[in-house]
Amino acid sequence: MKTKIDLELQKIIEDGTAGYVTVYDVKNDTIIASIEGDYECYPASVTKVLTAITAYNYVDGEEEMIVGDEQDVMHYSPDPSVAGVSKGEKWKLKDMLYGLMLPSGNDCAYTIGYNVISKMDKYKDLSVEGKCHAYAKLMNDYARSLGCLQTEYYTLDGNDHVKGKVARHVTSTNDLILMMKKALEIPDIKKAMSTEAITLDINGKIYNLKNTNRLIRKDSEFYNPNVVCGKTGTTNLAGYCLMTYAKKDNKEYIVAMCHAAPGTYRFSEQNKIYNYLFK
Repeated sequence: MKTKIDLELQKIIEDGTAGYVTVYDVKNDTIIASIEGDYECYPASVTKVLTAITAYNYVDGEEEMIVGDEQDVMHYSPDPSVAGVSKGEKWKLKDMLYGLMLPSGNDCAYTIGYNVISKMDKYKDLSVEGKCHAYAKLMNDYARSLGCLQTEYYTLDGNDHVKGKVARHVTSTNDLILMMKKALEIPDIKKAMSTEAITLDINGKIYNLKNTNRLIRKDSEFYNPNVVCGKTGTTNLAGYCLMTYAKKDNKEYIVAMCHAAPGTYRFSEQNKIYNYLFK
């Protein structure tokens, strides 16, 4: 990625609350504004973009995901975001993406990772927890293959505390741009991240899932018709995070933002960015 800073846009992001920001011009393969874009930061549930794209490096959307014992080894935060899956349920990967992306289901992240890694003979003798850690390694290896230089994930869902201790679960907003570029190439993932809300019938159980990304929800005061898709994330260490892709006419942009202030600042600040870019 080249860098050519737009000084007016740079001031807009510097006037915001986020500690880490990268604004990327897709058509010109250029970073046009940045705050500590190549510095390590915590990504919270924006992690799940890498969880998803890694899975598609090994299986396709029709792959069956069975909810199982991986639910017992999740590194639960005090108030985890979950889709509410139950042991024994069978999902197709392309459907489970909605649980992963819309309510940001930590439970779905672990089910996806565990099912993918369990197909590989080299990991067959590992414990359930060992297989989940092995999937995190696959995620890191795949990130490096995409050119990500700062990414080192420990969990599959973005939780940065494990068993009461801070885990080294880091990336950079520049790396997040590379992950989002890949995600946009995978129709199932792009579709899930673009969905406002959906009702799914899984084995007779009804799931009503609603996207946490207010920029794509028409019922939100922050709705932006140019924003196609994205992923939110929040932890105490990461702050309030948001990565989005927007398109209008012949212009396309990705904005990755981490450590914004609590509340709705990440949404209003990204709208300021896009209002400038699409003026």
